[in-house]
Amino acid sequence: MVRQEIHCHLISDNIVRAAMVASALKFQRCPNKLSFTRALQAIDQFAAYLRRRSGRYLEPWECVLRTIAKLTIGDRPNRKEPRQIKCRPKTYKLL
Repeated sequence: MVRQEIHCHLISDNIVRAAMVASALKFQRCPNKLSFTRALQAIDQFAAYLRRRSGRYLEPWECVLRTIAKLTIGDRPNRKEPRQIKCRPKTYKLL
């Protein structure tokens, strides 16, 4: 049962990432600059919309891709990239 939950989580993660890449390619955006959390929320709203409606879904999907392209991550100044490992205050060596 736990294995199925992990697989479902990985599949949903890949679906969101695929939507982000599709949106980035369609609207000439950098996929690394798109917000995963906000894209997940947009797809969740789209899924709720599909549950209420039957029929064509390609037009709303284009709207979702357009929305995801607009959802960029914020500029966070004074951050070191990539993140550094903090020094250990212990005298033991790392394993």
